[in-house]
Amino acid sequence: MRRIIQSLIVEGGTYTLQKFIDKNLWDEAVIITGTESFKRGIKAPCAGGKLIKRFALGDDLVTIFENENALSKVK
Repeated sequence: MRRIIQSLIVEGGTYTLQKFIDKNLWDEAVIITGTESFKRGIKAPCAGGKLIKRFALGDDLVTIFENENALSKVK
């Protein structure tokens, strides 16, 4: 049976997310940044892309990026 998948949400750790980013397998990244600073820990993955929208959600900041070079857009 063949399936047509239109969306996939990847919620993983830094390693998993960075692999999807490095392989250009993302269309949109939604980044929620809180006000708490942990001082130490694992560095967040880096997506880049075109800034689409940024807005406050309570005390947090939501930033949405679009990947203009996503493989799904390559014809």
